[in-house]
Amino acid sequence: IYNRAVEHQRQMGETQMLSAEYLNELGWAYYNFQNDAEMQLLQRDPVPDTLADLIIARPEDFDMAYIPYDTIYYDSPNEVYLLRRKEPLKWTQPMRPTPSRTSLSGSDEFYELLNDSVKNLPENIGKLELKGVFNCSSGLFDGQLVITSSSPNGGTYNMVPLHWIRSEWSDDTLHIKRTYHFDEETTTVKVYFWNLHRDDISFQLEDFSFSSPK
Repeated sequence: IYNRAVEHQRQMGETQMLSAEYLNELGWAYYNFQNDAEMQLLQRDPVPDTLADLIIARPEDFDMAYIPYDTIYYDSPNEVYLLRRKEPLKWTQPMRPTPSRTSLSGSDEFYELLNDSVKNLPENIGKLELKGVFNCSSGLFDGQLVITSSSPNGGTYNMVPLHWIRSEWSDDTLHIKRTYHFDEETTTVKVYFWNLHRDDISFQLEDFSFSSPK
């Protein structure tokens, strides 16, 4: 399934977003290590995410007759499907917010990249794309990029484990591309690095944007 996803991404010529459930992200991360972090990590919330380019699913996850996807590959022994959107979504021009910082260096526990009102986003539902150069002096970084929102209903909290993207970071490109789904009462969105073990890290932001489906 990983190899077929890579093949599809290369054919499309752009980074693909993946939605999945009931799968072992560590296994996906292992193949990502072998492929120089070519694919995005699996995103588990919500599933199915019909904003995603690809969905990895089992028949019990949802009624596949009612989602706009075709089957790329079917793993019959495990009953797992790799699905692609029948028609690629069209997105608005990227909106680039004013980040809290464009670079960081040090060993603090938290480094905020964005703290903004959701009113400044194109819509409450869309995609986020972040790109920059990340480094950890010890190589291995057991930290997270956290994407969170606040609302009276509690908001959302999504963590992207950087050690599942690369086993070591040495001035490597960090590229995060994933969907977001904020409810109508969401007030703020935050993006930050959670440097759990206070490693000596640095990051240089190159691009940061939000888009919504047209």
